[in-house]
Amino acid sequence: MFRLPVNKNVELVLVYHGLSKKYFNLIDRNRKHLEKWVTFVDIVESAENTLAFIQKSLHDYADGKSLVCALHYKGELVGTIGFNSIDYSLKKVELGYWLDEDYQGHGIITQASQFLISYAFEVLKMEKIQINVGTENFKSQAVCFRLGAVLEGTISNCERIGDRILSHNIYAIYNKKE
Repeated sequence: MFRLPVNKNVELVLVYHGLSKKYFNLIDRNRKHLEKWVTFVDIVESAENTLAFIQKSLHDYADGKSLVCALHYKGELVGTIGFNSIDYSLKKVELGYWLDEDYQGHGIITQASQFLISYAFEVLKMEKIQINVGTENFKSQAVCFRLGAVLEGTISNCERIGDRILSHNIYAIYNKKE
């Protein structure tokens, strides 16, 4: 199994089929929290939905298009983090994540993001990390600030989630060349 230890408490594991029920339960428990910021909550009605997501994620990983990891904290599944897209021609990845509401405020996303940023620059040889954040998602914007990301701009009317139309701030972290 593909595992990336971030530190003694945080570990990233490439998603795998055996996680579908755990993912469904985690999403279901966090439905109200997540539905503000991510589009997939409405379509996750069963473990079969999460299994389909896992299967697609594994195919995309095999094709070099993305890297979706289960986020574990002290052995517990607490969210997802990874590269929603990998573009080798542009030398850019798009970092995305979500976290169980009960685990926010422990630095988990920041630590895991720092690890993946290093992975993207050192292993994948990327030049840019992009993070798209809803303009009203202040917690994710704070993560971008802690990561040293720069605000490149805002795209209005970027995404519909439920009955809301969200605008996105586009943040970037560039590989500091020697």
